[in-house]
Amino acid sequence: MLFGNLNEEFSCEHLDTVGNRRAYVALNPALVEEVANACEVDSVMFTAPALEPSPAATVLYGMVAKIVSGRAANEESLVDLTAAALRLDRRHGPPPISLSQRARVIELVYHLEDTFTLPWSLAELSEMAGLSRYHFIRVFREVTGASPRQYLISARMRAATDRLLTPAEPVTSVALAAGFNDISHFNNEFRKVFGVSPSQWRRAACQTGRDAERPRPLFAAERRRH
Repeated sequence: MLFGNLNEEFSCEHLDTVGNRRAYVALNPALVEEVANACEVDSVMFTAPALEPSPAATVLYGMVAKIVSGRAANEESLVDLTAAALRLDRRHGPPPISLSQRARVIELVYHLEDTFTLPWSLAELSEMAGLSRYHFIRVFREVTGASPRQYLISARMRAATDRLLTPAEPVTSVALAAGFNDISHFNNEFRKVFGVSPSQWRRAACQTGRDAERPRPLFAAERRRH
C-alpha cells in the first residue's frame, strides 16, 4: 500500500510484465488537515511512503476497497480512512471521550429519533453536537454502537416496516415517507437488513397477520368408526 502527500512525486515499477490492478482514493487536503487536527497528530503528512503486508495494511485495504467499489462511498468512510492512515506509525491512540461530548451526542440521538426523515449530512450533525466530524463519528459509535449513517438508516427502516403493514400504500410512497429519496437505495438497504424485498416482506407480514386473526378451536375432536 502506497501513500502520497500533496505535491509529492513518486514512481513505482513492476517486477514483471504481467502488471497489476490498483485502487486509489484521492483525499481532499482540507479533509486531511481537519482529521489531522482532530486526531492531534503532529503533521498532515503521511509518515511512510508504503505499508507492507500486515494486519494494519489489510484493514486499510478493506476500507479502500469498499470506498472504490461504491459500497461505502460516504463521508464517514473517508474520515475513517484518513484517520487510520494518519495514525500509522504513531504510537498514541485517539484522545479519550469526555462526559460532555457523550451527553451532547445522546441529546442529538434523541433529536434524530424525531427528525430521521430529513436529509442530514455528517457536517450538519457534527456541527449540532459541537464536534469535528472525526470526533463526532467516534463518540456517536461509542454511544449507539453504530455510525450516524447506520443509525439514520435503521430509524428509517423501522418507520418503513410500520408503513408496510398497510397493504394499500405503494412501496415508493413508503420509501419517501421514511426518508429515502431513492427507491433503489431503499430496496438495497431493505434487503441487507431483512434478506427480502419490501414487497416480499409485506406479503409475508400481512399473511401472518391474517392467520393470527382466524379463530382457533378451543379443543380438537376426532370421530372414529368402530
